Amino acid sequence: MGGLSRRWKLALLGSVIVHLVLALLLGVSLSSKPTQSRLAVQPEKEVVQAVAINEQQILKEIERRTNIENAAKRKESERKKRLEREAANAKKLRKQEERKIAALKERARKEKLEQQKASQQAEKRRKAAEAKEQQRIARLKQEQQKLKEQKRKEQQQLADLANKRKAEEQKQAEAKRLAEQKRLDEKKRAEEEQLKKIEEARIAEQKAAFEKKLAEEQQRLQQETNRAQQRQLAVEKNRYVALIREKVVRNWVKPSGTSEGNSCKVLVHQIPGGEVIDVKVTACSGSVAFRNSVETAVFKASPLPTPTTKELFDREIEFTFKP
Repeated sequence: MGGLSRRWKLALLGSVIVHLVLALLLGVSLSSKPTQSRLAVQPEKEVVQAVAINEQQILKEIERRTNIENAAKRKESERKKRLEREAANAKKLRKQEERKIAALKERARKEKLEQQKASQQAEKRRKAAEAKEQQRIARLKQEQQKLKEQKRKEQQQLADLANKRKAEEQKQAEAKRLAEQKRLDEKKRAEEEQLKKIEEARIAEQKAAFEKKLAEEQQRLQQETNRAQQRQLAVEKNRYVALIREKVVRNWVKPSGTSEGNSCKVLVHQIPGGEVIDVKVTACSGSVAFRNSVETAVFKASPLPTPTTKELFDREIEFTFKP
């Protein structure tokens, strides 16, 4: 631009010099004819005057073009400054977005640590309960063994008593001994039957109580396991929705005039594989442009991130979009 201006000025200066030389030559030519009348001198004055007028016009044109060139330079400088401001603002926004993504990752990391801690504690409680139950079962077995041994001793004592009684009765008459022996045998069978019924009833009662308590304990452990699984599933669900929200934020283009603090509640309809088939903004605190930009960002984020397990997948996902 500067080179063209200098060449143009040199061309104009050369043109002025040529005109001045022609004017001088014309003046010399006219002065060499003294025999001409005064009417012949009049054109020389007009030529000099025309040369002076052309020179002034040329200077004015040079000044006008110089002003135009300076205005263009100022406009170009202002445009460069405006582009630099816009680039600085874009860089600032990009840094803010990077800080938000880093905060989300840190929160997901903490949630994962908390979930792992809860799982470890639940597993520890489960193992402790199993160990306690095994100890209780071992004690019951020991008690049953003791009862069995006690029964054997009682039966031995009854047998010894019967033998002693039988030995005393043998000293009596043989007939009386046989009758007494029959009576004792019947009595023994009755006692044994009675003891057997009592023992069976007691064992059945203990067994029923044990089985009831064992079933209750197993039910309690199952309920704790189910609650732990539900908590873990909720944590994984929140992480899955957070991944979807992050991808939508990455694909969001902020519309002009959007103020800070705007948010929208978004209902996304997807199919297996994460492809978005419909988006509805159920509630929004921003403008129509902000609402439309959120819907566009969801479609651009398709396909959405896939969950870690099939249980986490849901055809309808609802989350709050807040950039």
